[in-house]
Amino acid sequence: PHTTDDIYALGATLYDLLTTRPPFYTGDVYTMVQNAPAPTISQRLAEFALANEVPPQVESTIMACLAKDPTERPADTATLSAMLFPNEAPPPPPPPEYIPEMESVFAEPLEKTQQYLEDNLPDEVTDWWGTQSADRRDLTLVICLLIAMLSAELLYSFITHKGKVFKTIQETPFFSPFF
Repeated sequence: PHTTDDIYALGATLYDLLTTRPPFYTGDVYTMVQNAPAPTISQRLAEFALANEVPPQVESTIMACLAKDPTERPADTATLSAMLFPNEAPPPPPPPEYIPEMESVFAEPLEKTQQYLEDNLPDEVTDWWGTQSADRRDLTLVICLLIAMLSAELLYSFITHKGKVFKTIQETPFFSPFF
């Protein structure tokens, strides 16, 4: 891949964005991409009755990006930028929109942030574990441990007996010392 391949891809993407269709979209697209020149943006806009106003230098730059011969395409992004903005520097990016909620808490004094948190946070939330008595917590912990141990034993038995655990249980006669 070469830089001019990326320039072609950028031109095709911009063409598609401005005209709602890629440069070649019907017929034998592979052959057309290799041999046929792309219709100009003005032709494509007229074909689909689109009212997009594309500045002439933008159209000519995009069409240069779509040139079949890579040597006729802009060589790099600096050349591309110079073609898009002749005799001037490209405009700076617009400043981001101000969103008060995105303001950093560090931009304000710590006391103001602390007061905001005290006024707006809900009362202290206690979890279930903290509200239970020690005896109930201990009982819950013991039950959870027993369930975990029983599950581990069943898993171990299942693995070591290759899935025959339940069959073995069913085949084992009921033991009664009184018979």
